[in-house]
Amino acid sequence: MSNPFSIWPQFGFAENPYSNLNLPGDTVGDRLLVGRDQEVGQLQRRIGSMGTHPTVEGPAGVGKSSLIGVACYRMLRECVRAKAGTLFLPVPSMQATSSIAEFETQAFFGIAQAMIANVDAFRVAGLTVPDVARLNNWLNDPTFRQAQGSALGFGAGGGAAPNTSEGFASSGFPQAVRAELDRCLPGPGAGAMVCLVDNLELLQTTSEARTTLEALRDRVFNLSGTRWVLCGSRGIVSRARSERLSGIFEAPLRVGPLTYHSSLLAVERRLEEYGSDGAYAPVPPKSFEFIYRALNRNLRDAMAYAQQFSEWLYGEYIVPMEPLPSTERRASLLATWLADLADAAHTDARGIQRRHWQFFDQLAEAGGTCRLSEWEAYFSRQQNMSNAITALDEARLVSRSVDPDNASRSMATITPLGWLVYFHRSRYGLPSHGANPTVDDVPDEASDPS
Repeated sequence: MSNPFSIWPQFGFAENPYSNLNLPGDTVGDRLLVGRDQEVGQLQRRIGSMGTHPTVEGPAGVGKSSLIGVACYRMLRECVRAKAGTLFLPVPSMQATSSIAEFETQAFFGIAQAMIANVDAFRVAGLTVPDVARLNNWLNDPTFRQAQGSALGFGAGGGAAPNTSEGFASSGFPQAVRAELDRCLPGPGAGAMVCLVDNLELLQTTSEARTTLEALRDRVFNLSGTRWVLCGSRGIVSRARSERLSGIFEAPLRVGPLTYHSSLLAVERRLEEYGSDGAYAPVPPKSFEFIYRALNRNLRDAMAYAQQFSEWLYGEYIVPMEPLPSTERRASLLATWLADLADAAHTDARGIQRRHWQFFDQLAEAGGTCRLSEWEAYFSRQQNMSNAITALDEARLVSRSVDPDNASRSMATITPLGWLVYFHRSRYGLPSHGANPTVDDVPDEASDPS
């Protein structure tokens, strides 16, 4: 069925080849994931070796969730192929919330639903098959449907017992799920249900994340027959691993940006996957690499800008029925379009002081990240660096995060919007990573909005 509101059929594509949504954990995601073989292997070994649960950390937008989803799908596929009495079965990802009861409900429902949906995988792998009828009796009960909706954020009212921590625990449903886990996955050699807790940084503060995880330690993280993967950005995973959790969760597997070559391959795969013969790519691989470089290797935002340019191209050429531009002309149009966006973003940040702009430029030239303890490389006083970071953070050009190498230290990192602004400030040059500056060229508190 063709979507009459989609621009992509006019370009010859069945779907958006620049979607910045997470890759699905299925055959399509398996084909589209590139440049991550090493990290996939490391994560699979950490999951499959049992013991402490793995964690994954890296900058926002580098593809952590896609990596985890595809890695778990490949584990499932291999277990089904081997038919050797082992099964690692992914559970749909969950979002950590400050409500312990809601998360616990979400976790048990997710595990139960994954077991029901994958009965054949248990059978083919040579394991005891889950009691679908028993689990369905719970899931189809109106009271529990309400509890599930509440846990997922769209239930309301009623005051049924499962919506409270005590009511849920005494209902018998958690015990039923535990019994099925013990029966179907009786030991480490049998595998596990693999549960992903994604976007841990949404808990806002490290203390909130730590409190939530510590409360869940004995409620769900110690469930037999389960493996848990924590995923987050901004150093939240490193810092949330308290003394009580260090024996439960491993130190993070660090995921960095894709190489430039892999970013090009990522788009090539997508264009091949969704394009028909003769499809016209609004942003060809080399042009996408240009966006990716300008945004300092943020895959998610580069995909978003590629989609926006595609929409602009559609409006400028397909709507008025003009001939689509050649490869060379298209590349020139993209460069001009991105420069216009950068100009507008810089204008929006016109309130930044001149001295703070100098620090911003120096930070970009040094790679875009620094520890706050390195203030002497940029300023004569520590407070001046703190003021600069606060001003740039308020303009969304820089973000504060936790140093992944030392959870007690903080870092400043240029955001994707910040890199777009730097594209303007560098006269539309691509980021180059130099050494840290050592002297101040402008008085610390000089004020200049330009």
